[in-house]
Amino acid sequence: MIFVTLGTFEMKFTRILNQLEKLDLKDKVIIQSGHTHFKSNKYQVINFMGKEEFRYYLEKADIVICHGGVGSILEAINFKKRVIAIPRLIKYNEHVDNHQVEIVKKFIKEGYIIGTINEKK
Repeated sequence: MIFVTLGTFEMKFTRILNQLEKLDLKDKVIIQSGHTHFKSNKYQVINFMGKEEFRYYLEKADIVICHGGVGSILEAINFKKRVIAIPRLIKYNEHVDNHQVEIVKKFIKEGYIIGTINEKK
C-alpha cells in the first residue's frame, strides 16, 4: 500500500496528486490531502485524519509519499518506511518560501529518503 500525505498546510499541493493520477499504480493508494481538495476515481482521498487513523495508514504502508515537511518525513522514518519526499515550491504557490527544498536535500544527503527536487524556473 502507498500512503500519500500532504500535511495540513493551507496552500494547495495539487501538483503531486495530478502526477499520481497519471500513473497506473497496482498498489492501493490512500491520500491524506489536507486543504488540497482532490477527486480521484483511482485512489482513496481523505482530507483530514486523526492521529490514530494517520498512524494506522503509516503502519500499513510499504511506501510513503509526502511533502517536504520535517514532521511528515520524520514520522514516516520512525515507522521505518521507504519515503519519497517532494518539496512544496513557491513557484507553484504551494508554500510561502522554498525551505522544503533544503529539508529534502538534507534527508537525501543523509540517506534517509528518496526525494525529488526540481528547482528549474
